[in-house]
Amino acid sequence: AFGSDLRRFLGGRPVLARGDALRYRTGKFLRRHRVSVSAAVVVVLALAGGLVGTAWQARRAQREARKAEAVKDFLKSLFSASDPTQALGQARSARDLLEDGARRIETEFGDQPEVQSEVARLIAAVYLQLGEHDRALPLLDADLERRRRLDGPRSLAVAESLTQLANVHYEQGRFEEARARYEQALSIQRARRGERSPQAAEL
Repeated sequence: AFGSDLRRFLGGRPVLARGDALRYRTGKFLRRHRVSVSAAVVVVLALAGGLVGTAWQARRAQREARKAEAVKDFLKSLFSASDPTQALGQARSARDLLEDGARRIETEFGDQPEVQSEVARLIAAVYLQLGEHDRALPLLDADLERRRRLDGPRSLAVAESLTQLANVHYEQGRFEEARARYEQALSIQRARRGERSPQAAEL
């Protein structure tokens, strides 16, 4: 029996004198099949990671689809006010409709900040196309604060909002304000890339 246990020990198998404990036998098995077990663990982890990534992508796609549907419904309701059958004989201009939409953003989508942001940017973009910079700016300022709450103050979404505001300030000839916004956006982008600012490099 002793000789048999010696041979089992040298072969990496459980020694009978140690008993039949599951933990002991499992440890011996894992040591005998290190390569196979390691490969199996890698495969399982890869599959788990793939399933998690797929589920995350599916949830994101669903969220984006719901957001797009909400924006579409909002725009349909907004522009239906220009329908003669619903306007009660009152002519509504494009600016009237935009003003209505801007007022409704906060009240109708208080629990849907992503939809709020999408609609606010859309209406602001139309205002800018019409040359109504002063009407677009409050929407963009509010959206900047919204993105800071949603994505964090150093997120790429915030950098994008800052750049959009800077562009508007530049078109208005407010160059100092535009420069400050551009610098804030650039600072965020550099920080996310792990780069140092010129001032830090000089130090």
